[in-house]
Amino acid sequence: RLEKAEPIDGRIINRFRQLAKQHLLWISSGGFHQRPGDGTRLLNSHLIINYQGDIIGRYSKIHYFMFKLVL
Repeated sequence: RLEKAEPIDGRIINRFRQLAKQHLLWISSGGFHQRPGDGTRLLNSHLIINYQGDIIGRYSKIHYFMFKLVL
């Protein structure tokens, strides 16, 4: 949902960055709903945050897929 997504410099990601720096650990976000600067779409993004609180990797899924479960 677009209204619940946040930009990459939003409150939650900034908190993850603070925690990584405070506790000297790396964080892999696992995926979050990112709202890019234009605010018109939703991205499924994954971040890697290093022990200094820097975002050193980012991947945003751009190709959606459908699958059919066959039993």
